[in-house]
Amino acid sequence: MSKSLKVAFVTPYNPHSLRDWSGTPFYAYRALQRVFNEVCHIPCPIVGTFQRLALKVGARFGVDTAREPLISTLFCREIEGRLNACSPDIVIGLSASVILSRLRTAAPMLHISDATYAAMSGYYPGEFAGVSARSKRLGNAMDAASLSRSAAAVLSSDWAAQSAREDYQIPADRVHVLPLGANLDPDTVAVTDRQTDKCRLFFLGVDWKRKGGDIVHEAFQCLRARGLDVELHIAGCTAPVDGPGIYQHGFLSKGDPQQYARLKSLFSTASFLFVPSRQEAFGLVFAEASAVGLPNISTATGGIPSVVSDSVNGVLLPLSANGAHYADRIAALWSDQQVYSRMQQACEERFHACLSWDAWGQAVARISGAVTARH
Repeated sequence: MSKSLKVAFVTPYNPHSLRDWSGTPFYAYRALQRVFNEVCHIPCPIVGTFQRLALKVGARFGVDTAREPLISTLFCREIEGRLNACSPDIVIGLSASVILSRLRTAAPMLHISDATYAAMSGYYPGEFAGVSARSKRLGNAMDAASLSRSAAAVLSSDWAAQSAREDYQIPADRVHVLPLGANLDPDTVAVTDRQTDKCRLFFLGVDWKRKGGDIVHEAFQCLRARGLDVELHIAGCTAPVDGPGIYQHGFLSKGDPQQYARLKSLFSTASFLFVPSRQEAFGLVFAEASAVGLPNISTATGGIPSVVSDSVNGVLLPLSANGAHYADRIAALWSDQQVYSRMQQACEERFHACLSWDAWGQAVARISGAVTARH
C-alpha cells in the first residue's frame, strides 16, 4: 500500500548535492525514491538561501530571522503552489520545521529531524549563546507547531524523541525513533581484513574542540607512552597538534571525487573511529563507520547512544572520561583481536539492521502507510 503513495518531499537543503548536511538530504531523497513509486521534490530555494543568511545575521545580532512569523509564512506561500500541483498523499519534511509549522495542505505531514529546538538550545550553549530570548521563543514555537501539526514525528535518536515527548508533549504513539543512514556510496561494504600491524586512530570532524579532539590527542599520547605502535589520522579540520605519528588530512569533501576517495581510504585503513564529542545530536559519522565495519570510540551523550552501543559496535564512555580512560579501553580492545573482530562484525550487523538508508526508507514507508491509512 505505501509503495503507491505519492510523496511530496520538502527540506530547506538541496537534495541533489552531497555538500548540504554531509549529504543527508541527498541520500534521504534517494532512499524515498526506492520505496515510493512517486516522490515529488518541492524546491525551496528561497527558504534555503534565507536560512543560511539568517544564521549569519543571528550570529551577529542575536536574531533568527528565518523563524520570524511573517518570514516563515512567506516561505510557505512560496512553495504551496508547487505542493498543490503535486497533489501528494503525504508530505515528508526533513529538518523542515520552518516549513511544516505554517504549511497549508490537506495531506498529512511527517516531521523528520535529528533534534528539537528545545533540546538543541539547552545542549549547544556556544551556538545559542548570542540568540535573543525572542528568537528562542519563536524557535520553540515553530518546532511545537511543526510537531503538533504533523501526523507523526520521526526522530533520529532517543535523546531527540524524549524532547518531543517531554518538551512539546507529543503523544508517545506519534513519536518514532529512526536513526539516519550512513552517507556513503550504496555499494560500500565492510572491510573485514583490516591491517593489524599498528593501531590507527581516525578523528573525523570539522570542530576539533566540540568533537573532543583534545581528548583524542591525550589518549594518543598515553598509548604511545605505553609503547603501543599507534598513529593518529585527522580529517575534517586542521587540528592544533603535531608530532610523530600524527597525520593531518584536512577537510575532505564528498563532492570532490579525489577527496572522497581519500576519505573512504581513511575509513578502510583505520582501526578505530575516535570522536569523543562533547555535544552531538546524532553523529552521522558513527553510522558511516559501522557501514565499513569500523568500531567507534565516543561519548555517551546526546544522540550518540542510538548509534553506538558500548561493547557492541564500539566504546562509549561518560563525558567525565579523560584521554587515559579512553586509552585503557582502546589498548584492551587492541590486545584482544578476537573481541575486536567480533566488534567489527557487530558494526556491520548494526548497519544493515538500522543504520543504512535502505533500512531508513523502509521504516519511513511503513510509518507513512500507517499515517495515511488513518488520515
